[in-house]
Amino acid sequence: MFGGSGLLSHLAKQANPTIRVIYNDYDNYCQRFAQVEKTNEILRFLREILRNVPQDAKITGSLREEILQKLATENANGYVDWITLSVALLFSMRYATNYAEFEKGTLYNKVPMFDYVTD
Repeated sequence: MFGGSGLLSHLAKQANPTIRVIYNDYDNYCQRFAQVEKTNEILRFLREILRNVPQDAKITGSLREEILQKLATENANGYVDWITLSVALLFSMRYATNYAEFEKGTLYNKVPMFDYVTD
């Protein structure tokens, strides 16, 4: 069974614990999950600096540059979940997997108003 992030397989396993479930981790979901607090820190930063920018509005000028600088710094200092941040800052269904791809994209304020929870 294929369930994208494994949700359907997980639910099937809960319903029938005797079945065998094999997950592939194509998009490094395990690593992304382990680093969710780091991603939440970046999202909190984004919420703060974009507090006066309407949802779905294009981000330009100094705000765009400040965001890109933050992402470059975080990238140099450790881990950045580019896929999750793509959802928050790029056009719908557009994904970047590294800083260079992100820098080329048009940014939009699609930042979720909540932190991700891993419990």
